[in-house]
Amino acid sequence: MALAGRAAETPVVAGCVGEAVAGRASTLLVRGEPGIGKTSLVAAACAAAGDVETIWATCLPLTSMTSPLLPLRGALRRAGLDAGVTVVEFDAWLDHAAAERPVALVVDDLQWADQSSLDVLLYVIAGRPDRAVAVIATLRAGTGGDRLAGWLADVRRLPRVADLMLDRLDRVGTGEQLDLVRCGPGPDRRGGRIGGRSPAWRVHPGRIRA
Repeated sequence: MALAGRAAETPVVAGCVGEAVAGRASTLLVRGEPGIGKTSLVAAACAAAGDVETIWATCLPLTSMTSPLLPLRGALRRAGLDAGVTVVEFDAWLDHAAAERPVALVVDDLQWADQSSLDVLLYVIAGRPDRAVAVIATLRAGTGGDRLAGWLADVRRLPRVADLMLDRLDRVGTGEQLDLVRCGPGPDRRGGRIGGRSPAWRVHPGRIRA
């Protein structure tokens, strides 16, 4: 079922996950302004996909410290891999996981990713086309600086990569969202598996905020 107001966008995300279910690699970049519902849209599509191993990695806006592969550490721990794992080792682990069950690797707030995580993602996205891996990254439109812009340019030159830009909901879509909003737990903002669905809108007496 599509999220309220996202009937056109939901099939795009579901299609990326569906490619993994069909045994084909694909990548989707979901862009939009903060609070517009990128995370909710991706979480709903992954939850609806059924028998898919969803690995959720959330990037954090850390400025006073650097930690290589921080967004991916949850996946590394579950795989029994050290944070100092090489790009090739991570990709090999992903190959093994996808051979057992389709994998959706979701990277939330990509604009805050460290360079080591970007390197791993680029290597994964450029990998074999015949493996059941969907890479979905959410990012704030127009942010990330030159480093991320260069990375995005490299990724967009690769095959099987698509872009999805989320616009603001129109009046009808906003009404639908307010009617159906559910205040449940979202993904752990420090990384990890999906813990539930995070609504794109939260309702408070007398006001609405994204």
